[in-house]
Amino acid sequence: TDYPASTIHRKIYEMEEGLKDDGSGKMIFSPRKNEDEFTKTIYFVDEASLISNVNSENELYRFGSGFLLNDLMKYCGDKKIVFVGDYAQLPPIGQNISPALSAEYLKEQFNVSCKEVYLKEVVRQVADSSILINATSIRDSIENNVFNTFQINDGADVIHGESLLNDYNKLTSGNVNEDAVIIAYSN
Repeated sequence: TDYPASTIHRKIYEMEEGLKDDGSGKMIFSPRKNEDEFTKTIYFVDEASLISNVNSENELYRFGSGFLLNDLMKYCGDKKIVFVGDYAQLPPIGQNISPALSAEYLKEQFNVSCKEVYLKEVVRQVADSSILINATSIRDSIENNVFNTFQINDGADVIHGESLLNDYNKLTSGNVNEDAVIIAYSN
């Protein structure tokens, strides 16, 4: 697009000049003032299923209010935001949903109107890929709210953990923790 891109944290927080000690030894990254002079800016946020809206800080640091989605919405103000993500992926830690991908949540928490669009055509996996077959099965289970018949199906492109561990042992001359849990992966 020839437009600059960055992580959310780099965009909305003062990473150097805004770094402060709150007196407890914790470093606070201050919210950055949005100096966007354009009136028709649209922010595109990829992997939005990972954006949490629960307090996220630890004993060493905090970004802004500690609530990433709140801080992002405040930073963007009245500008448009397009959240791109997959609702079938795992939600942020400590949340049952991905709040940035929930029109209901965004309306309730931020009083914004949303349009939801679902892309259905898969273009990054081979049609008979085990990843695609299993991902489609998971998505269908989520959409139909049926989980008691769900199962992962094997395929020719799946390498099981034992075989993968054996291959890894050969590559590392056996210097691997036998307690490692490796389930499967696809080419």
